[in-house]
Amino acid sequence: MRRGAWIHTTSDFVRDEVVTAFPVPAERVVRVYPGVPPVHGGDAAHGHALAGSARYVLAVGTIEPRKNFPVLVRAFDALAADDPDIRLVVAGQRGWGSDEFDAALTAARHRDRVHTPGYVSADDRADLLAGASVLAFPSHYEGFGFPPLEAMAAGIPVVASRAGAVPEVVGDAARLVDPDDADALAGALHAVLTDDTTRRDLVARGRARHDAFSWVQTVDELLDLYRAVRT
Repeated sequence: MRRGAWIHTTSDFVRDEVVTAFPVPAERVVRVYPGVPPVHGGDAAHGHALAGSARYVLAVGTIEPRKNFPVLVRAFDALAADDPDIRLVVAGQRGWGSDEFDAALTAARHRDRVHTPGYVSADDRADLLAGASVLAFPSHYEGFGFPPLEAMAAGIPVVASRAGAVPEVVGDAARLVDPDDADALAGALHAVLTDDTTRRDLVARGRARHDAFSWVQTVDELLDLYRAVRT
């Protein structure tokens, strides 16, 4: 940066963090959103088989503190008390600091309905997305966040956290909650699972939101950035 480097970020949220944290001219920090590829295929029936249920809340990501899955487990436990058919699937490998997640599982009354398959292949991920009732994305911090947009491409409604770059990325196409409020998260999940009008609205908004992130636009904006660097 001291030698005049330009910085590319994937969200305005991170751009603002960089400008605040480092002595760099704001005009040299440029946001270019990544493109989000479409989610092709996806066998909902196989997703149901993987989940062990035709109705499940899906979360995707490495089990680490930033992903905030312990709060999701607590929210699901409250939700499951009044919904005997719903399950929670947390698909992702274990990372650092997963003890709190294990503690949340141990404390959950409905832990037998929480499935943790670990890392899943791209095909199984697509199947789990296709069969999900809702995607939960309760992260404390994201610099962008692909899973909500992947779910939107698959026609799955999204409940996400009001934190990091998530609100910027999902726009008005997801239900947003405080990431530390398990009751609010449970309430939002319940609304999406039980209110057909809310569900249809989020699915329609989600498809449009996904389509706004194209690799064609990404390439054009990166080329503009590279040309600016050369001049």
